[in-house]
Amino acid sequence: MRPQQEPQHEVVYAGSQCHCVRVPPAPGRTTERFLLVSHVRKEVIGELQWHPKWDRFAFVPHPGTAWASSTLSEVGLWLRTLTRRALDARMRTTGLLVLLLELLRGS
Repeated sequence: MRPQQEPQHEVVYAGSQCHCVRVPPAPGRTTERFLLVSHVRKEVIGELQWHPKWDRFAFVPHPGTAWASSTLSEVGLWLRTLTRRALDARMRTTGLLVLLLELLRGS
């Protein structure tokens, strides 16, 4: 199986062997998705997807791909950064809702 050709999207992170691009959510989903694209062949070799049961982003390699430890380390850093950003955004939203409820209760 041959990996997909690279789509044209915003590059979010660039590593030594691949870069991470933001793509629109899959049909019926609201969470961001990110594709990993090889520098050499310009092919999609994996994906970073939100995993609701784990409450964090997860790495999904494409079939037939092989990964060096250095590249996996970069992907791990991107996963932690994306997860932290998503959870921080949720906390800001939750904090605003709590503040609004407190203001409404106080009225």
